[in-house]
Amino acid sequence: RHKAVKCRQCHASSSRGQKLHFAACLDCHSDFHKGAFARRDKGGACEECHTVQGFVPSRFTLAAHDESTYPLTGAHRAIPCDECHRTRHGKKTRLVFRHKSTQCAGCHRNPHRHQVDKWLAGGGCETCHRTESWQVSVFDHKTTDWPLTGKHGTVACGRCHRVKHGKKTRVVFAKIPTDCAGCHATVHGGQFADNNGKGNTRCERCHVTDNWQPSKFDHTRDARFVLDGAHARVACKECHKTETNSDNVRLVRYTPLPTTCESCHGKNIPTRKAES
Repeated sequence: RHKAVKCRQCHASSSRGQKLHFAACLDCHSDFHKGAFARRDKGGACEECHTVQGFVPSRFTLAAHDESTYPLTGAHRAIPCDECHRTRHGKKTRLVFRHKSTQCAGCHRNPHRHQVDKWLAGGGCETCHRTESWQVSVFDHKTTDWPLTGKHGTVACGRCHRVKHGKKTRVVFAKIPTDCAGCHATVHGGQFADNNGKGNTRCERCHVTDNWQPSKFDHTRDARFVLDGAHARVACKECHKTETNSDNVRLVRYTPLPTTCESCHGKNIPTRKAES
């Protein structure tokens, strides 16, 4: 580009007979970056990034960026330079190469609305996310008050954390109910609810997170009707039959059930013959 410059732009009338200094770009050109690279090994020499063929494009490569204090990883490597280095000041924009912070929050808005500040303070966004993709989460649920056990460990995060508000959905992490009824509909129609049917059903009394069945319910330990003798060999469904309750909900009746012999066997109860 120097060949296209008119002679008098360098050889002004006032400089006739004087020796021109041209060993460095800054002998003729002002520092466009205003000393931002002065602390680099070569003092911010222009030829580290530019050529005499033109100021743009820069020849500062990804490999060169990897040697900086902020190597580009993952999706950051595909972002145009201007996305990070061109900032707006009022109606004007200017290039900035020395940022105050290299933390995610220095560029990105926090979409979690202070719900996860506890983890941000400890390990930053990297506690859950990686630069390869925002969607790739590496969060360890064991660090919460609700460790994922059994089948819960295979459930997609959005099934619990994506909540619908009107026509929109948003991701929620705080104040999520941890009792079974907070996520699951009861299949028992309130038969086992605390406080005479007005409270929550404590599902863990009978079920585990590994599987809904088999139940850990022990009829001898947990019920007021002990199964002994021939009763222990009777299939559950023979006594606990499916019915439709007053709310038109189909359910298996567990309680209340009568416990007298007549209630199941009728009045003609066989008796053992007296031994002769």
